[in-house]
Amino acid sequence: MPNIHRLRLPLLLLCLWGTNALALQPADPSETVPSDVASVRQEARIGVNQAGYLPDAPKRAIILNADATAPLELRQTHSNMLMATLPLGEATTTPQGLRWQWVDFSNVQLPGEYFLQQGSLKSAAFQIGADVYASPSWLLQRSYYLQRCGVALRDPVSGIGHEACHANDAVYARDDAFSKAGEPHEAQGGWHDAGDFGKYMATATVTVNRLLSLYLMQPQRYQDGALQIPESSNGKPDLLDEVAFELDWMLKMQRQDGAVYRKLAGPKWVSARKPEDDTEQRLIFGVSTPETAKFASSMALAARAYREVSPQAAKTYQQAAEKAWAWLEKNPNMDADWQKSDDGGSGKYLSSGTDTEASLEFDDDDRLAAAVELYLTTGDKKYRAYILKIAPDTPYTLFEWKDPSALALWHLLTYDQSAELAPLRASIKQKLLVRADELLQTVADCPLQMANPHLVWGSNKMLVEEGITLLHAWHYTQDKRYRDAALAQVDFLFGRNPFALSFVTSVGEAHVKTPLHLFGTAIQRTIPGLLVGGPNVIAQDNVAPRDRGLLSYVDDPRAYSVNEYAIDYNAAVIGLLEILAIYRQ
Repeated sequence: MPNIHRLRLPLLLLCLWGTNALALQPADPSETVPSDVASVRQEARIGVNQAGYLPDAPKRAIILNADATAPLELRQTHSNMLMATLPLGEATTTPQGLRWQWVDFSNVQLPGEYFLQQGSLKSAAFQIGADVYASPSWLLQRSYYLQRCGVALRDPVSGIGHEACHANDAVYARDDAFSKAGEPHEAQGGWHDAGDFGKYMATATVTVNRLLSLYLMQPQRYQDGALQIPESSNGKPDLLDEVAFELDWMLKMQRQDGAVYRKLAGPKWVSARKPEDDTEQRLIFGVSTPETAKFASSMALAARAYREVSPQAAKTYQQAAEKAWAWLEKNPNMDADWQKSDDGGSGKYLSSGTDTEASLEFDDDDRLAAAVELYLTTGDKKYRAYILKIAPDTPYTLFEWKDPSALALWHLLTYDQSAELAPLRASIKQKLLVRADELLQTVADCPLQMANPHLVWGSNKMLVEEGITLLHAWHYTQDKRYRDAALAQVDFLFGRNPFALSFVTSVGEAHVKTPLHLFGTAIQRTIPGLLVGGPNVIAQDNVAPRDRGLLSYVDDPRAYSVNEYAIDYNAAVIGLLEILAIYRQ
């Protein structure tokens, strides 16, 4: 795909149809169109935020392919009482043949459950209330318990369960200075990273960093017993208990010299099955400087988060972080032990034909994240010196495994009080606000108010992370334009989109039912609380419609490039909902 930053195409086209040239052409009536795309073009539906709307915030819906002149009715769900008659906005027809209109009911603030109706056409039900996002956030947070590897699952809430799995994790894939190929190494535990059973250091680190960052923002918000997991009632916050399950696996992936192995997975992709039925011997793949740096940032952050509740664990995490940094100092150049055969049954998580971002060509961003978290944890001047060397020229970017620096820079801005770094903190804040202003313009220019016009793999996660940047700008400025733009991302995610579909399983009446999830497919259950990747114009799976912009999505378990769940996707949307709640207090 072309570099989107160099394009000058109208954002109306970018945010609806992506950057692929085919997606920018008017639809040819004679062409063969996948049936799912054809139905979306033609069927009437009403897209609402099925998770709900805050009383004092904008409330907008879209009506698609319906009567362009008849007004909508807003009705209470239980009484069917008519609350308002809503005029429709101007009709828009996209190049792909989709006709839609805005509906605004922001003046309705009475808490309750509602639906929109036009004749026989009805929307999904939705709530208006101050705590409408508490339940989705809880469901998303609980999803990590359902992803646990190496132990039996007996979930009293969902009724989902399986036997203990992957007890033989793992053996080394090849020789290195400390191990031999085929030699066993104890690396049980952690979370299955996505819909399959692999475990990756890149995504594990950014996931725990986001979750631990939320805890440090407001520790009292996260209580013992809140998530109903096996560790509940042990006197420690459930969120920390769940994250510790992943951290303990991460520790097992650190080599004795401080370097960290990249991933643990099978040698080939497997079909739908229960985790305990995945019995092929799994492999530990080589070390890298980017993953070692990300690991150092996670362990340093964990040392701060667990200091009060688990002092010994905090000490262990800090020692692991410092050991990783010492190895990085001895290995100053980016390096990754990778061979093509490593990816026969797992993702690469390095620069590739799918992941082409420039940040993957170097590891300065990863090392900066490690230096910031180690500095905030230890106060050691050597980390501050590295920060002063790298951070001034580091942009404030979208936080993800490809570039984890933004969250660390926000931590520096939020928690550091030193005079030495005051000018740098001022610069970070300015960069954040400049990016937020750019996002405001993107939202304003996009017909569906999306902050992320990049319709590629993981587009939903990117959209959510941009929403978090907008919330930070709201916090610093108190300008509600930023909050409203962030809320527009929440609206899109939970159903105000062309599919009128919530992209989080089990949230809303019309939600994703068949994400790529091998265990869920095997037991014919929708695993609750999973965010899927979303529209992707490249559609690498050859199942989702290609080059159809926002319509390049299908709820199909085979469509891995659009309908896969991943632990870092969930962490992003948890972050958006939780930070919104914290800043609203």
